[in-house]
Amino acid sequence: DLTADDDAVWGLGLGCNGAIEVFIEPADHAAEVAHALRAALEEEHPISVVTVLESEDDAVAPGARMVVRPNGDPKGSLGLPVVDAEAIVVARELLVAERSEIHTFAHGVRAFVEVLEPPLRLLVCGAGHDAIPLVRAARGIGWSPIVVDDRPGFLTGERFPEAAGFVHVEAPERVAKETAIDRRTHVVVMTHNFLRDKEYLRSLLGSDAG
Repeated sequence: DLTADDDAVWGLGLGCNGAIEVFIEPADHAAEVAHALRAALEEEHPISVVTVLESEDDAVAPGARMVVRPNGDPKGSLGLPVVDAEAIVVARELLVAERSEIHTFAHGVRAFVEVLEPPLRLLVCGAGHDAIPLVRAARGIGWSPIVVDDRPGFLTGERFPEAAGFVHVEAPERVAKETAIDRRTHVVVMTHNFLRDKEYLRSLLGSDAG
């Protein structure tokens, strides 16, 4: 707890005036939901993980977890049906809000509802030499870069070792139909051929790209 006066705590004015709560548990508890986290990452779907921090009821143990998806049945249980039902409602609300929070449920169950989003996708239309550092930078900040081009010879792992994938389009105007574009997909058009860039852009204007 660093909410005391900065100078009183540090003497250098370096305090953040914030408080941090740390939850410590055996690693095997966390490993129980590892497969659900991996699947969500691979499927590029957001999930919410509800972790019990403390409880007034012995039926609900600290560290109990439930994984909630926007659609489909939840995995795991917090220990009591009434608590599970409340947690599912809150978890789905926070998935829509894209926000993590601590909530208190029935029986004095206090839990951390953590929303985990898959990496943002960056669609790089154009596999020229200047796309190489862009793809490297995108991967470096945790994005998932996909390289798109109508020239298959340019789409290689040797040129783009950091790319998460490649999409060969027969023609630029087909890019929106041949790539999985959603609201979490962002696009850079950079073939440096004006007519080719124009066709990519025309195709993308009606998509859900950010």
